[in-house]
Amino acid sequence: MKMKVAAFQTGPIEGAPEQTVQRALQLLDRAGEQKVKLAVFPESYYPGSHLLKLAKNNPDRYDALFSQFKALAEPVPGPTSSRISDKAREHGMHVVFTMAELGPNGRLYNASVLIDHQGQVLNVHRKTILTPTVETPEFTPGNEFNVTDTSIGNIGQLICADSSCPESSRILAIKGAQIVCLSMGGFRVEVNGRDMMGAVMDLCHASKTRAVDNSIFLIVANLSCRIGAFEYFGKSRIINYLGEVLAMGSEGPDREELVIAEIDVDDLAMLPLRMMSRRRPEIYKEILLPNPEAKGVDGRFLWSSTK
Repeated sequence: MKMKVAAFQTGPIEGAPEQTVQRALQLLDRAGEQKVKLAVFPESYYPGSHLLKLAKNNPDRYDALFSQFKALAEPVPGPTSSRISDKAREHGMHVVFTMAELGPNGRLYNASVLIDHQGQVLNVHRKTILTPTVETPEFTPGNEFNVTDTSIGNIGQLICADSSCPESSRILAIKGAQIVCLSMGGFRVEVNGRDMMGAVMDLCHASKTRAVDNSIFLIVANLSCRIGAFEYFGKSRIINYLGEVLAMGSEGPDREELVIAEIDVDDLAMLPLRMMSRRRPEIYKEILLPNPEAKGVDGRFLWSSTK
């Protein structure tokens, strides 16, 4: 089945959660006009992370600012996700919406919400790998990778650092994913004059290899905005199972756009070779061993200077 899919390269409006939701609804209208059947938002779209970053940078005001941030988090379904659901139903579109979720236990989760064309919430993915100091200790990591059977194909969801480890997308592929929706929050981090995160995103999180290895369509929606000292650089993309980039977003912090491509999940059934068919699970037991002790500099130094 051929269909149009879209990566929303955008960002929240600082300190304006209602305007942020209005922007989301407008983007969905634009996508609906172009007959998009699956739209993916970048990481942490609602309510944005402005208040959380302010709290972390102002220890004397942390409690008050963090309380304001947490008050904007919502359960799923909730007021904001319901508005997105209404718009998804209006346009007959599947939507992957990202938000701060307030769990039933009162904990915060960095969440990706899959909504179908009838406005029903099908799955909530909670980010499994949290960025040190940026999201910790406020958020709680998720512990699942689900694949959802939908009317447009089997969909898996990942959030930013989830995809820093190849096991995440591999598990989704093993579970039958045909489309993986990756919501990114890639921001510039310079180390010795080099844009570290841009390179990591290209070579790791959103690489062509991820799509080829797993015989999937990969939809990558990255933020394009500035939040505090963070500059989110866009470069959203849609990659097919052959590693071909079907559509690519502009680079920069103020490059809002809809990155749209046409895909056909039926093509996957006719692949002459699926790399996954060469797997030998019986000899991969070491993959479940504890992580080896890291040598060298603790990677958390990358984030500490950009708070």
